[in-house]
Amino acid sequence: MKTISLAFLSIFSGLFLKAQTLVWTAPEAESSKTNPLLGNVRDTKKGESIFKKVCTTCHGADGSGNGAAAKELKPPPADLRSQSVQGQTDGALFWKISEGRNTMAGYKLSLSATQRWQLVNYLRTLKTTDK
Repeated sequence: MKTISLAFLSIFSGLFLKAQTLVWTAPEAESSKTNPLLGNVRDTKKGESIFKKVCTTCHGADGSGNGAAAKELKPPPADLRSQSVQGQTDGALFWKISEGRNTMAGYKLSLSATQRWQLVNYLRTLKTTDK
C-alpha cells in the first residue's frame, strides 16, 4: 500500500509541476488594467534601469531569456521579445511582474506600482521575435 501511495504521489506531483509550466494567463480584471504611464519616455528609461538591475540575470540584457542564471531554471525564463509576451496586455504583464510564478519572482513587495509600470513600458521597447 505504501508503494502505491508513493507512486501516486510521484505521478500527481509530476503532473502538477507540468501544469504549472503551461499557459500562464492573468485574470481578466488584471489584464484589462490600463497602463497609467503609457507613452511616457522618462518612465520608459526608468524601466530600462530597473530591468538592468532586476531582470537581466534571468532574462538577459536583450530580454531573450539567456541570462546568466537561465540555464539553471526550470522552466526557463520567457523570451520577453516574443510575440507570446509582446501580445499580452500591459495589465497582464504588470500582474505577472507583480505576482511571479515558478522560478519567476514576484515584485509587488520589492518594486512600487510605478516601478512595475515603468518596467512594462520598457518591455514594450524590446524587439519582437516570431516566437
